[in-house]
Amino acid sequence: MSTLAQAGIDVWAYLLSQASHNAHYVVEAVLAVFVLFLLFKKSYKVKETPETLTHEEMEHIIREWRPKPLVDIENDSSPNMLPLGSSSAPAAAPAKGGRHRKEGSGSGAALTGAIDNVSITSAMGARVKLSGDGENDEEYLNFSSFGMLDYQCDPQVVDAAIATIKSNGVGSCGPRGFYGTIDVHMNFEERIAKFMGTEEGVLYSSGFATIASVIPAFSKASDYLIVDKGICLAGQIGVSLSRSKTQWFNHNDIKDLTRILHAMQADDAFNGIHRVFVVIEGIYANHGDIAPLPEIMKLKQQYPFRLIIEESCSFGVLGAKGRGITEHFGVPVSEVELVVGSLGNAVGAIGGFAVGDAAAATHQRLNSNGYVFSCSLPPFLAQAAIKSVDLMEKGVEVNMLQTNVKILQEALKGVKNLEVHSCSVSPIVHFRLKKPSGDRKKDEQTLQTIVDQARVKSHLILNRAKYVKQERFLPDPSIRFIISARHTKEEIQSAIKEIDAIAKNVK
Repeated sequence: MSTLAQAGIDVWAYLLSQASHNAHYVVEAVLAVFVLFLLFKKSYKVKETPETLTHEEMEHIIREWRPKPLVDIENDSSPNMLPLGSSSAPAAAPAKGGRHRKEGSGSGAALTGAIDNVSITSAMGARVKLSGDGENDEEYLNFSSFGMLDYQCDPQVVDAAIATIKSNGVGSCGPRGFYGTIDVHMNFEERIAKFMGTEEGVLYSSGFATIASVIPAFSKASDYLIVDKGICLAGQIGVSLSRSKTQWFNHNDIKDLTRILHAMQADDAFNGIHRVFVVIEGIYANHGDIAPLPEIMKLKQQYPFRLIIEESCSFGVLGAKGRGITEHFGVPVSEVELVVGSLGNAVGAIGGFAVGDAAAATHQRLNSNGYVFSCSLPPFLAQAAIKSVDLMEKGVEVNMLQTNVKILQEALKGVKNLEVHSCSVSPIVHFRLKKPSGDRKKDEQTLQTIVDQARVKSHLILNRAKYVKQERFLPDPSIRFIISARHTKEEIQSAIKEIDAIAKNVK
């Protein structure tokens, strides 16, 4: 190639490169101008012409407007809200030996018309009187109360409460940490700790709020909760409030609990960074059975979890002195991190308690919402609880109740028309339909009919178990039947026979 030709090629390549370089600058300049245009461009607004209504149109809209109801009755209606006496099924014939009400007299009129809006007008003991009863001297056998030791009616407990009202009044009017602590509160905490054999106790003013506050006070969002599906609603609320990572194991199913613990160990949950809690009840209010504590304690030796026991239905019931499930199985209470219970059941007062070591008690007084923010328990109820614990320690009523439980469990063997859910040491029984219809509302209605007829014809106060929509694991419909230390052998046996006879005739 000649030198001239080579020079021409070089010049042409140079011109092309310059043109490409200049085009790059041109594109960048155009983009810059476009961006500036967008930044300074005035936004375009659509002119909205408001619609004007005439006075008549506005009045019409106002008349047609209806506020949204506070409760959506159509969607929220539940058979749990059936009033007393709402059953429509015909009355069953009374069981042999049952107490009749004369037709047309008092609340027994026509037998199918059970009493609406019934209330108890006497002390809530083993025998009660009802409002709306034309024959006010008649007594009904009460198998619906959780006051299993009848301390709420005991003269010694009542006298102790009256004496405290005279010295301390009826209310404390402040939370425990804000001038709401009275010496009686501290006396109870010392008494319950000594009775249970723990370092310290904490008194709460609400039984429901006790377990609902204790769980989130200790278990936080980074911790793990393993909870029995049969636990009461208060425990479920506590689990929700904690926001912990939660696993639910099948009710009283040790194999399922073991499976969960093994899987958590494989996932390195027991690494010391996260705390792991297992939550159970002593006697389950929704099922009437007892937790398998010995098997759980064996797992506790294998897996490093902390144990919380809700003893509202087992405190005052299990153990020689009523100390609960730990005493019943001979498990040292020191091996359980927290024991929590209600004072509104066997103790016959109001409020709740938690016992454990001193560090756990101090932590609750600073971090447990039910303790920190609630007005403290009226002092006369704290004194009543102290007296009840004193009586419990003597063991007389506890022994009477446990004797009645044996009578109850023997009588239950003769029940043929209802399904029985309980255990050999439980004063709580759940009667369920042997052949449920599959329609919960219909089954609830059938059970309510049995409850109504038992009251009208046999003078038995029973309770159809009721649950709210927040229940995570809704139990099957049932009649909850609870005995007390003050029921006689004949009353228990007769009541079981009459319930079974009524159930046979209710369809």
